[in-house]
Amino acid sequence: MSRKDSKGMFAAVLGQLGEENSKENLSRRTSSPHLMKVAAGVRQMQERSDIADKLLKSGEQIIELDPDKIRASSITDRYDDAYEISAIAEITESMRERGQIVPGLVRPVQG
Repeated sequence: MSRKDSKGMFAAVLGQLGEENSKENLSRRTSSPHLMKVAAGVRQMQERSDIADKLLKSGEQIIELDPDKIRASSITDRYDDAYEISAIAEITESMRERGQIVPGLVRPVQG
């Protein structure tokens, strides 16, 4: 298969990912599960790139912070009993395995 043909096939698969009922359409049109995995990965990278572009345009930044340098807020946004211990343990384990998926909002404080 020439490079031109493979580029066209890959573009078609990417286009199909955004369609309604994509699983049915993809299984009918594409016989390669490997190609589908690659296309899904490319789509995810494109979405992350779009999010990063929006953040940069809005002036916000994503940075990595040392957790030891973060203080708890003096303003609580939840009641003390609003969190279930099992849910916190589950989130903690998820962060150990995959890292923090959803960015947290951190504000600078004096002192």
